[in-house]
Formats: sequence, structure tokens, C-alpha cells
Amino acid sequence: MYSWLHFCFVCAIVVAVVRTSPVDLNEKCNEYTRQFPGSASSFQWTNDTEAHLTEFPHIAALAYPSDKKYRFRCGGTLISNKYVILPAHCVVTADRIQPKFVRLGAVRFPIEITRIDPQTDYHIKTIKVHPNYNIREKTNNIALAELKEEVIFTSSIRPACLHTSTDPEDDQDFDSKLILTEWTQRDPNKGSECQLVLNKTRAIYVPSMECSLEYTLKYNKTLGENQICAKSTQNSVIASEIGGPLQIYNGRLFTVVGVQSHGGLAANAIPTVYSSVQRYFKWIKNTVWN
Repeated sequence: MYSWLHFCFVCAIVVAVVRTSPVDLNEKCNEYTRQFPGSASSFQWTNDTEAHLTEFPHIAALAYPSDKKYRFRCGGTLISNKYVILPAHCVVTADRIQPKFVRLGAVRFPIEITRIDPQTDYHIKTIKVHPNYNIREKTNNIALAELKEEVIFTSSIRPACLHTSTDPEDDQDFDSKLILTEWTQRDPNKGSECQLVLNKTRAIYVPSMECSLEYTLKYNKTLGENQICAKSTQNSVIASEIGGPLQIYNGRLFTVVGVQSHGGLAANAIPTVYSSVQRYFKWIKNTVWN
């Protein structure tokens, strides 16, 4: 009798450990890498700042209902077959309008549409805003959108990894790896629809103390402990409210370093502030892979 009860007790402990064992996000990244042998992106630097199809297969655009149409007005990043990471300010909006679906695998399209494209558009099931999001201070500006359907991965739709290891301050080569992407509006010829276009640019990391000082002098605001900063290296485009991630590329997959919070992206502007993904990995892991 004792041995049987002892056996069951041990089994219960083992089951409990298995059920509660944490997901290794590095292993999830390795899993994605194994799914996509060779290069999972056609990314390359050129003189053209406009992104090409399959260069950034993890980038998403969020669509909101607008007078019997849908308008794209925020950006996000696909991090699994069911979740997109995005700024909390895309959810907690002044007009209280929530995004209805995300568009994946596209780099140029009308900013307003009347029909959903089943090949690229995925409906949002729920959105979880970080519990400590402060709309006034713009801290903990991060959220996770769960999609109703599992995403079908293709050459132009694939997830990004999450940066969870090195602190930017400790990586001397960090600047050489940083890439900014941003959705910007393009006004075509007269009579044509306004287009939303994905753009790319190199970026440099701005140390926390330097960035915090700039914001203190100009806006009397300090940087939150979970925020990092970066600047575009180009004077040209990338100045838009439809934010994109701060990321690095390892030759196969992109790794998201930060989720845009606020600030300007022009080279001569103040740095852009991002929510550091590294600081939220437990919350992300428990929400997405629990």
C-alpha cells in the first residue's frame, strides 16, 4: 500500500514539473530556424529604403474599422503562429477603437480597404496589454494580440525571434546589427489611393543615460528602466506614427530587440524609445507559450 501511494505521489510531482516547466525562448527560435533551412529572408542592404516582399516576413500591419472600411494605422511583429507583439498604444486609443485584424506578408497596399484578403489577413481574437502600461508616461508600452486562426507560414510570412540574451550596453557590435522598419504613407499620383509602404533603415543604439538626458532636457521626461533608444542613420524617410520594431538579423531570421514606444525616427531628431523585449520575456513567454 505504501509503495503504491509513494509511486503515485512521485508521479504527481513529475507531472506537475512537466506541466510547469518554462519554455526556453532560445529553443523556440532554434525551432523556427530548423523550420526554415537556409535563409528565411531575402533581406539585403541597398540604396533603396523601401522594403521588398520576403525581406521582413515577420512585419504586421494592424487594421481598424473606419466608416464601413478598414484603415491601417499601427504596426506589429509576428512572434509565433498565433501571436503578434505590438505597442500598447495601438490598443489603448483615444477613440477606443480596437484593431480587428493584422495583415502579414505584404509591403505595399492601400491604407484603406473595404475587403479582407484571406491570403494575408488574420482576425484578432484577444489582445493582452501589459498590466503596468502607463499611458501618460508611455512606460511598459507593450501588448500581445492573439489571432483567431493559426498563421500559415510562407516565404513572405514567418515569425521573428525574441532578443533575450545580451544587454545592448554590453555588445560592442550591436550598432552594426540594428535595423529599423516603419510603415509610412505614400501619396501616389493624383486620383490614386494613398499607399502604406514598409521602409527600412540602419540604426544606431543610443546609450540609456544619453537618451534619458535628451528627453529630460526637451520634454522633462526620464527614460523608464525597461526602455532602450535608437536613432536612424539616414536623413530620409522613416517618420511615422505607424511604428515598427527595432531588430537585428542573423542571416536566417530576425530577432526583435524592441517594440516602438514613442519618439522621432529622423536622423536629426531625438532618439526613438522602445520597450526592451528582453525585460518582458517572462510575461511574453507566459502569455504566448504557457
